[in-house]
Amino acid sequence: MIRLCSARMLRPRAAVLGRSLLRRSSRGYSWRNVRDKFNEFMDNTVGGSPPGFIPVALVGTNVIVYLLYKFQSGKNRQVVLNNPLLKDFLCPGLFSLGINSVFTFLLARNIESMHGPGMLAKVVALTVVLGALGYSYSAQHSSHSQPYGNNALMRGLGYSIMFSNPQASFILFPIPIPLKAWIVGGVILGFDLISLNYPGLGGTAAGFICSRLLI
Repeated sequence: MIRLCSARMLRPRAAVLGRSLLRRSSRGYSWRNVRDKFNEFMDNTVGGSPPGFIPVALVGTNVIVYLLYKFQSGKNRQVVLNNPLLKDFLCPGLFSLGINSVFTFLLARNIESMHGPGMLAKVVALTVVLGALGYSYSAQHSSHSQPYGNNALMRGLGYSIMFSNPQASFILFPIPIPLKAWIVGGVILGFDLISLNYPGLGGTAAGFICSRLLI
């Protein structure tokens, strides 16, 4: 037998359900509470690090991964080359290593000075994860692998600044004039979409998430 519920019977049930959801939210199930707890954890973990420590650590990681790649051969080199977590720190040559390290350091220091080391750590962590997913996906749809040199990392750092302040000005090398951040971001994003640069798109997503959802 089918039992029909009247509107009067449904109202108390809806009220109970609403109170239950509010109770769960107050216990920490809401996005805001999860975000605040995550931010608190990152701030407590790296918030006390001296200024410039994380940017220097990123540059040091570039150098270490580059040396591991250059002084290894055969299977050991392939281990470094095919590791999605290390690949974004792998530069193809000394010139690329120098240029990428300088820009990575400057972008990282910018975020650190604006939002603190906790925010910078969140950007780096999320960029490494999403960039690694991009490299893994690319490896399944590409016939060869090559060093990329902070492909995802610089996008994660750069887009976190762009999304935080779209009216900021950047100089897009080799154009010697300042351009609005949203113009630079649009140009880079367009190239990434055309070339199917999945690691770069992962870095872009990380920058958006950190600047719009985790601040």
